[in-house]
Formats: sequence, structure tokens, C-alpha cells
Amino acid sequence: MQSIRSRHDICSRYPSSLDETFRIWKNVIRTEGLHGKHYDLRFSPYNVWIVSTIYLKKLAEIIINSDPNNTTLLKLRLIQMFFDYKLDIIWASKIIYRFIDFNSLFTDKNDLIMMQGLVKDMKKSKRFKDEWINTMYSIVVKARKGRIYWKNLANILGEAYGKLHIEDSPIFNTASRTFILCMNKNNLLHKSYTIDAPDNTKYNYNLFKEAFNNLKKEYINRIGRLAQPGVPINLELDCMFNYFYQVYVLRNI
Repeated sequence: MQSIRSRHDICSRYPSSLDETFRIWKNVIRTEGLHGKHYDLRFSPYNVWIVSTIYLKKLAEIIINSDPNNTTLLKLRLIQMFFDYKLDIIWASKIIYRFIDFNSLFTDKNDLIMMQGLVKDMKKSKRFKDEWINTMYSIVVKARKGRIYWKNLANILGEAYGKLHIEDSPIFNTASRTFILCMNKNNLLHKSYTIDAPDNTKYNYNLFKEAFNNLKKEYINRIGRLAQPGVPINLELDCMFNYFYQVYVLRNI
């Protein structure tokens, strides 16, 4: 478990307030342009945020409509959607990719059917369900070759759900979660989604979404939109989260 000191040390690397953060972000776009090393606000076929979102939605449709008797193809599509980080679809998968024995994954047809049902439920659900994490964990743990935590799967499924519903839901990952937790000073964004909250609160997608929606209101009211038309506001915000995490947090590790 992360110590209180280390949690606050991470937050100390961010700008001191939302106003300062937004000012820095707006200046980055003004001086460096719509496309930088850690973000892309262009409505372009070269924008990896847009491409990964489109590709994930297509994979979900393929999985939902796949014949469960064609286990080889269904297994391939599920691995591509959730675990093959080299395809640049789910970035959170990079952390656990090396800890999974893919030859042993989904060898039980029932596991494939459960995952197919999970994707179908994710596609139609208006709310993230924690039971998806438990289902995926019960399957993946059979093929692990290293440590796999439910938090890793919460990131993977939170990112997948956000991309499937990008028009009205956020992408949940380490960068987005850390930004909101650290910027929620004086409970400005949420009364319980705080840096000192227990893990089951910090990894609760629906609480995260409530805080995210409050941040989105602040963002729009204070600086408006910076991305080109066609880029969803939730992708624009994810670019901002990624920029600050890469530049302010990771560069100091």
C-alpha cells in the first residue's frame, strides 16, 4: 500500500491549483500546437486517441457478433481488445502483458463465453460494473505467470469502458485518476474521491466519473475547448491528464 507521504509527494509534483494547471495547459497548446509528444488534439486519422477508440469499438462489435464455437478467433479478438498493448488500443495493458501466459488464457470455452458476455454488457451498460473486474480476474488468474492485481484489471476495463462510451464517459487510467485525485483540493471536485481515500474508493469508476464530470464543468467554464471540432471533450481531457502525468510525475521518478 502506498504511504501517505508518497501519495502526497506525487501530488506535490502537479501545479498548485486548477487555475494554474489550466493556464499551463492552455499555454502548452498555444506555444507547441495541437499535437505534442504526450497529447494530440487534432481531428485526424493520425490521432492515436481517436484511432484506438475507433478500433476498440470495432473489436467490441466483432466479439459480440462472433461465433463462440470458433474459439481460436474469439480468443484472438479478446486478447487484441484487452491485453495486446502493442496494438495501442488499451494502454493500461502494458503493465500486466508480461505476466500473462497467453497459451493458457481462455483455454476453457466457458471463459470465452463469459468474456464475450462481459463485452456485450459493457457495450450496452450506462454504468460501469465492478463485477466485470471480478469476472476478468477469475479468468486471467488461471493464466498468470507473475503478479496480477485487481487494480490492473480495473485500469484495463475502465479504459475500455471509457473508450466504448467516450461521448459521455471518461477514460479511467493511472494518469486520469492521479490528476483528479491530486486536483481535488478542498473537495472542489468530489467530497469523497480524495488522495487519502482507500483503494476501493480510488478505483471506483463511478465515483471517479462524478469527480471527472465536475472537473469537465470547470474546464469548459474556465478555458473552453482547445481541440479541433470532432474531438470528443472526454478525449481532450484525457490528453491533458496524460500530458501532466508524463511531464510532471514520470519525469521526476
